[in-house]
Amino acid sequence: MPYDRRVIDFRPAPAGWQLVYLADDEPEGYVTMPMPGWLVLEEVFFNNKGGIDAEHTPAPGDRWRTILAASADGSTLHPAEDDENFWMAIGPGEAEPPDQLVEEEKAQRREAAS
Repeated sequence: MPYDRRVIDFRPAPAGWQLVYLADDEPEGYVTMPMPGWLVLEEVFFNNKGGIDAEHTPAPGDRWRTILAASADGSTLHPAEDDENFWMAIGPGEAEPPDQLVEEEKAQRREAAS
């Protein structure tokens, strides 16, 4: 039975929240972009017609849910974790990642890819 996550809500982020993406072509090794907010997703089972399978999907209050940082692609929002090279979100006033942490993350990703 196929299941998927679906977006059920969006909560805007206050000014200052940033998405951090690794970028080898940048002097710092990463770039930041404003974070639009958070997406609330839930897991549901779909029937073969594309609708929710009520027999196998728990009641709304019992469904698995998660909250993820949102990224914008034009006028469309999606989980930032689906973006290539997304690393983390940082809040207002948080320090940007130090060089050593950036290099450690890049090394772990290279190792995982090999």
